[in-house]
Amino acid sequence: MKHIPILLRSAVAVFVAFVVILGMSGCKTRTKPAPMVIDYPQGINKADAQRAVVACFKGGLDESETSGNGIGVDAGITVNLSHSKKITQMWSIAGIGQDFVILEFEKNHVNRLYVRVTFGETSSVVTIEKSENLSESDTRIHKNVRLWLTDLQSTIKQSFNGYAAEIYLHKKS
Repeated sequence: MKHIPILLRSAVAVFVAFVVILGMSGCKTRTKPAPMVIDYPQGINKADAQRAVVACFKGGLDESETSGNGIGVDAGITVNLSHSKKITQMWSIAGIGQDFVILEFEKNHVNRLYVRVTFGETSSVVTIEKSENLSESDTRIHKNVRLWLTDLQSTIKQSFNGYAAEIYLHKKS
């Protein structure tokens, strides 16, 4: 009978160790981020902002790619974001519509995050549409999503600023 408490203590210790190891190695989640608002710089409007985002994540625009969705293209205007190449390689365009773009983030060919960039009159809003394999619930999502969205927000701001500069230079010449 003296062996039962020792066995029980050993079993409890093994169970606790297992729970701790499982908790440390499992996917951590955080509170799902609120929609992000990105204001447009002076000199660009809603259509310009959508063109800038599409150009940034497609690596450029041509008339055949955009003529059917109503966003058009201004000749000679491109967005050069070579400094954001890593970000633009992780994100791709999953859909383009009237006043919005759906961007897809893919990590390790398994984890996917879809966000909607909605273009308003003076700003755009980035919201999470859905995810795959990122531990998403109504209020929680994988801990790295906030980092990925912050990088995306920075890249979109840079695309707006780059596009505004290109418009200014194009009008000046």
